[in-house]
Amino acid sequence: MDPFLQSLSDIVLVLENGSILCHQLFLAARSPFFDAMLGPGSQWNLNRSSEWIVGTHNRPVVVVNMKHITVEVMRIVVHWIYTDLNAAHLLKDSHRRTLTEYMSLLIDILSAANELLLDGLKDNICALLAGLLDLTNVLEILEVADIYDAAQLKEACLKFLCWNLSTAIESRLLDAVPEYFITDIELYLKELQIEKFPFLRGPNGEYARVQSIVSVEALERKLYMTSVMAKEEQVEMKLLWLNRGLTWES
Repeated sequence: MDPFLQSLSDIVLVLENGSILCHQLFLAARSPFFDAMLGPGSQWNLNRSSEWIVGTHNRPVVVVNMKHITVEVMRIVVHWIYTDLNAAHLLKDSHRRTLTEYMSLLIDILSAANELLLDGLKDNICALLAGLLDLTNVLEILEVADIYDAAQLKEACLKFLCWNLSTAIESRLLDAVPEYFITDIELYLKELQIEKFPFLRGPNGEYARVQSIVSVEALERKLYMTSVMAKEEQVEMKLLWLNRGLTWES
């Protein structure tokens, strides 16, 4: 941050392994979470006077405890809040990490973005995670998408699994998957089938019409067998068998 801007900071985020000086105006303008926390009507704002400390250039600074987030993650989040740059640009130096470390960083940023209600950053990170999908991490990313209610990322995971379903089954990848994810995969696979074969699998397709005809015929048979006519016919058949000396089994 520019030294002059830093000298005007009025809030410090105390993090897991350090702290970052910021400006309440920027945080509140970009994040509904900070807006609710720092707004004039918030209970936290009314009770915060005891937490004021002297900051740079003897300016009062408000302390916000966020020790569950690392400096590295929050620095990227704050940079996005101030600049609105795409997350891929903010993370360009992180590509030197191993894939596992890079993915872990993305998940941590996603968690922070979700907590701070930063939908734009959340979408950016989800797009980056979707670009990393392979058979070794798709289930982990699917679980992350489910936890943080990332609908587009979850759809990307389900689509990836459906397109690679044969390999996933052969490698027993789905053996330990929770039942609700199996249901999600089945539903998404059905949607893909309808999309690809609308005339066969769609609600008005040939498959649906055949099923409908079979269902109607089955219902008609059931109604007929329970009708008075069916009972009368059954009595006639029984008498005919008895006249022939045969045993009737109902």
